[in-house]
Amino acid sequence: MGIINKIRDKSWLIVGLIGLAMLAFILENYKSIFNTGEGKYGVGLMHGSKIDVNRYNQLCEIVKYNTVMMKKRQLEQQTGVPTDSLPSLTDEDLRSCEDQAFGYLADSLLMDEEYHQLEISVSDEEIDAYLLATNGFEINDNNKAYFTDSLSGTVTPTSIKSGRDKIKAELKQIRKKKGNELQDIANQRKRDKYLNILKAGQYITKLELDMETAAMDDTKSITMVVKKYSEVNDGEVKVSNEELEKYYEEHKQDGAYFNHESTREVYLVEDKIIPSKQDSLAFNKTIASLRSKFKKATNDSAFILKESDNKRFYSGYGNTAPPSKRIYPAGGYEKEFTKIDSIVQYTLPGGPDGDTVVLAKVKGFAPSFIGARHIRIDLGSAIADSTAKKDPYAVMKKRRLADSLYAMAMKDTSKFSELVNKHSDDLFTKMNGGKIDNVINRNMGEAFTSYCISAPIGTVGLFKLKNNIHIVQVMTKDSIVHPRLNTVSKVCKPSELSESEIEGKTSSFLTQLNNKLGAIKASDVNRKIAAFEAEVKAKGLLPQKMILKDNFPSLTNQMMISSMAEQKILEFAFDEEVGSGDLIAIPVRDKNRFLIALKGWTKAKGIPTFGEVKMAMRQKLIDDKKAVKLMAEMSRFKDLASYTKANKVKADTLEISFANGGNLMGEPELWGYLFSGKLKPGQTSAPLKGRNGVYMIQINAQPKKSKTPPADPIAMKKQLLNTRIQQMFNNQNTSLNYYSALYAQAGFVDNRKLTRIRP
Repeated sequence: MGIINKIRDKSWLIVGLIGLAMLAFILENYKSIFNTGEGKYGVGLMHGSKIDVNRYNQLCEIVKYNTVMMKKRQLEQQTGVPTDSLPSLTDEDLRSCEDQAFGYLADSLLMDEEYHQLEISVSDEEIDAYLLATNGFEINDNNKAYFTDSLSGTVTPTSIKSGRDKIKAELKQIRKKKGNELQDIANQRKRDKYLNILKAGQYITKLELDMETAAMDDTKSITMVVKKYSEVNDGEVKVSNEELEKYYEEHKQDGAYFNHESTREVYLVEDKIIPSKQDSLAFNKTIASLRSKFKKATNDSAFILKESDNKRFYSGYGNTAPPSKRIYPAGGYEKEFTKIDSIVQYTLPGGPDGDTVVLAKVKGFAPSFIGARHIRIDLGSAIADSTAKKDPYAVMKKRRLADSLYAMAMKDTSKFSELVNKHSDDLFTKMNGGKIDNVINRNMGEAFTSYCISAPIGTVGLFKLKNNIHIVQVMTKDSIVHPRLNTVSKVCKPSELSESEIEGKTSSFLTQLNNKLGAIKASDVNRKIAAFEAEVKAKGLLPQKMILKDNFPSLTNQMMISSMAEQKILEFAFDEEVGSGDLIAIPVRDKNRFLIALKGWTKAKGIPTFGEVKMAMRQKLIDDKKAVKLMAEMSRFKDLASYTKANKVKADTLEISFANGGNLMGEPELWGYLFSGKLKPGQTSAPLKGRNGVYMIQINAQPKKSKTPPADPIAMKKQLLNTRIQQMFNNQNTSLNYYSALYAQAGFVDNRKLTRIRP
């Protein structure tokens, strides 16, 4: 089913034919199938209705299966050894799988709704035409190989007919099995149609075109000085409660203060669990002992699996160390790395559990990069295949074929790709002419890699192994060699005694905070938050403010946190009996640290309460009063030159355009004022109030420029349209992306993390 799988590989959901019972059996070591309950609120909402929990759980199991199999393939590639055992999934893996499943489900629901509204459908005849490149459909990249002649590498009438015959045969088998592979292709076609409709609906108005054309040439050179509000002490400015209350009534619906969605604030502070001096001394003794034992060890793989924290051993040349500034700060190799079987010790700083000390045994040298291409002739299939019993000379024929191919490749290397396409049994590299990007990383075997290391670029070699024969040509290699290292890594971890002592200190600090905040009125949330931050900073710690969205509560996208710790923080944040300004009852253990949490404001969507915006509005009023004071001081000077001379400051000269405000991007009002025409070249503005300070600006006279030909309006319109379309489909730009708009319009709510804590 090559053509179908090739197209379906665009999506991670590739287990459509595997039964759920089989999935449950394969994944029994991780989480049972249908493990998430619906609860009162469900796993999520769309347009106010619950999302189907059974469909979500089914997708979770499929994604977990895909992840397990992907990790299995990666492990086999790293070690070069096939395995029947399945790798384990970490908590982070499971969480990622669940997020992928929810994202896929949301995508399916949203797009199905869009297809229904726009009456987008795909018939069986259209799928056939799409795959067979008939009825107006062109040959696409996914099935191009079917229509390409294997010898010439081009598309010919004969190869097109042959390709269509192969695809028709596959389609017949799929429809006979009544699988759902074609549904995946139908969905892809629907998506293509939908995106084409969106693209066709984009246009550029004449006003936009005129403004963009003008903006290209409308530039100004300015000289300016700024007196920032931060340069004036807040304590010098007084704001009364009456002024605050009046300002609140006048501005509570302003966009700067309005709550556009329901959120909850959580303030977190971490106390890291670090080794004590005694722990470090004991660790150094352990490293010294390991170094001696590693030096004497004759079986490095067994030693590494027993003693190393990172229990990975790469056989052959898979352990060639690439250049690394983390290991070699000077950019070159230390003298110790030049002697075989020497032990070199270095430290990799900044790991998730602390600095890692590495003991590296030098086992040889190799380039970090070797590019090659090869033809693989399999012998194992000839021995095991039933046809081999009928033909006892099957293996001999394959060996003779390899000898013949080797002779042809030696005689004329320009035909190497042609021989690969026609004869190689390595399907992974066959499609690109037998190319292996890096022999070292692919771990092709000791003999294969050794030949590539020693052979000059361009030479062709032959390797007859037990199960296959390789004909290989070295294409390129790094001229600098790097050491092959067998490594034992150890992290200095705190002892149980050290962890217990740190937990006790954190609990004592939490008690101290409780006493401090307990003396403040419960209703004065802002004072509690300020007191919490002051106490934390006085202890040399850094508080972090987290914003939890009610429709998508998550801490993992804001800081590194374990799933168990996140669940406890979420329980605390969404517990209706916990009020704003309350502290968590006990510290939360999160890997190598303890967390203390303070609940901030719980903000409902809509107009904010006075308390929620009081501090922000106070600061705005303070800045407004600072602006009045600074404008009065600066207005005493008639121009920029007299101000800079009297205050002994240097003015900044900037180039800005109508399309790009440069250093004034944060001051849109001032940026617009400069292009209003009110300020003429050579004039100095009166003191101008900005968002960050008070400015005095002078527009400089610009030299006359040679007249440039006007921009081509057709080309400009096409460029603007392409930019707009790119923004629509740019996954990184969530504010303009069409999918983000659909997601918001549907009112998606992700309740998965709350199913265990909401009644």
